Amino acid sequence: MWNFLIVQISFNIKLMQQFCCTFYLMFVNTR
Repeated sequence: MWNFLIVQISFNIKLMQQFCCTFYLMFVNTR
């Protein structure tokens, strides 16, 4: 149970990092 939760959280963090990274790159490119 706990292992599943930890994997889920780490996966979400990776997704958020990827999203923020792409969003930041787009933001910089449009300027």
